[in-house]
Amino acid sequence: MTTSSTTSTTTSPSVSTSSTTSTTTTPSVSTSSTTSTTTPQPISCPPDGSGFTTVQLEDGNYFTYRVAKMLASQETAIQSCTNHGSFLARVTTVAKMNMLLQLIRTCSGYNSGLYDYYVDGSNAGATDFFAPGAWVMSNGDLVPMSNDFWGDMKPNYPETQHCLRMTADINFMWDDCSCSLEHYFICEK
Repeated sequence: MTTSSTTSTTTSPSVSTSSTTSTTTTPSVSTSSTTSTTTPQPISCPPDGSGFTTVQLEDGNYFTYRVAKMLASQETAIQSCTNHGSFLARVTTVAKMNMLLQLIRTCSGYNSGLYDYYVDGSNAGATDFFAPGAWVMSNGDLVPMSNDFWGDMKPNYPETQHCLRMTADINFMWDDCSCSLEHYFICEK
């Protein structure tokens, strides 16, 4: 095990953006590394049912989330998040998207390929589905439309598929989908 002048022991994932070296200890795993603002460091996978977890993103911001491994329509997912004092995750930065992609793609039980994940975003109520601003989040923020978030050629059926999901079919990049489909979901505080 490597020790340094700055040591933190946590039970939740931690990504540091300081220029110092730190040691993060998780059950049976210790890592020591120099941080970078462009490459996210490996995160600890939260255990199922662990509640909310807070991580520091590569851009220095903090993100508190909970992955709900419960199948639900988007409406039911929103209600479940609300019942826990939260909302569907609002993914507006590449740093937050990268963290979620790393979590889902690498943590056992999250990347089975069987389930997709709802995050906040919809084009319901839009009159021009391809106009800038057609896709919005529940707080009114615009949904990012770049390839850093969406899969190739997505959204592809915005006239009939009004909700946003991270889908296993395209390595958990975003896709438009019917809001009545049942998926896992990610809540944020």
